[in-house]
Amino acid sequence: MDLFYAGVDLLQKVVYLLGGGIMIGGLVEVGQGRAEGTAGQRNLGIGIFIGGVAIFMVGYTLVPMLKNLI
Repeated sequence: MDLFYAGVDLLQKVVYLLGGGIMIGGLVEVGQGRAEGTAGQRNLGIGIFIGGVAIFMVGYTLVPMLKNLI
C-alpha cells in the first residue's frame, strides 16, 4: 500500500512539474509576442499558459484523489 501512495505522490510531482513547465513556456511565448508586436503569438502564449494552469490544477485536485480509491 505504501508503494501505491509513493507512486501517487510521484505522479503528483510529475504533473506539477509538467504544468509548471508549460506555464513558463506560455509566458515566454507571450513575452516574445509582446516584443515582436504580434497579437497572434501573444494569444497563443496565453492559451498555452492557461493549459499549463489546467494541468497544474489536475495535479493539485484530482491526482490526490487516487489515494482514496483503494
